[in-house]
Amino acid sequence: MYPVESIHHAAGPRQQLTTQNKASVMKFYQTSNRRRLCQFWNDESGAITVDWVVLTAAVAGLAIMVATFFTPQIFEAVGVTVVSYLDEARVRP
Repeated sequence: MYPVESIHHAAGPRQQLTTQNKASVMKFYQTSNRRRLCQFWNDESGAITVDWVVLTAAVAGLAIMVATFFTPQIFEAVGVTVVSYLDEARVRP
């Protein structure tokens, strides 16, 4: 996860981890995590993907809403058209 050289550098080569050395190692971890979090927060790669996902979800939601709203009218219109077509149809002799 973290390079071994960085930990040895913080503690010094072949030294036992004293309280002061432990503090410097912990400072390394905290600074490293904070720096990574800032880099992640400021990184804009992949942002266009998120934009397209949100846009696609909005269009799909709008389509579902319109379909739900107009479904009864569509079925009624199709039914009336079919019934009127069948009423006008004649059977061949």
